[in-house]
Amino acid sequence: MSAKYEKGTYVRCGSSGVCLIEDIRPMSLPGTGLSGDYYVFRAEGSDSSVIYVPVNNEKMTAAMVPVLNVEEIRDIIRASADDPLPWIEDRKERTEQQRDILRRCDRRELLGMISSLYLRRNRLAASGRKLAGSDENVLRQAERLINNELTFVLGIEESQVGEYIRSLLEER
Repeated sequence: MSAKYEKGTYVRCGSSGVCLIEDIRPMSLPGTGLSGDYYVFRAEGSDSSVIYVPVNNEKMTAAMVPVLNVEEIRDIIRASADDPLPWIEDRKERTEQQRDILRRCDRRELLGMISSLYLRRNRLAASGRKLAGSDENVLRQAERLINNELTFVLGIEESQVGEYIRSLLEER
């Protein structure tokens, strides 16, 4: 199987975030009996984290997607405002759905989930209550995944991502 991406390409690699493909090379992993061509990644912003992904492992390479461009980011953010995830009252079912969304790292789903959690947080705050700790944790994880790509592509600080998203939504 030939490599889907080339050396020097930036991709979003699951929960690792934006990664640079530094090399594609044949390797044998000691003690595993596995050998073949591997993508060699470095997570953006990390000088020490190296990730190896077998080129022919469809499950692992399916988690690799090209980094969005600015216009694609704008389109997804605008579309997510119209499509927040419906709130699931059953905590176990909601947690399972949230875990699946975090695992898939689909940007539209992540933004829909973030939108849903923000709406729920605001409704609860209006009555003096707080979002459950597990939901807050999921919100932070989802924001981290989204923020990683947006800060990279847009060239802005992480603290500016929320304002960027709000400004796009207010244009509508």
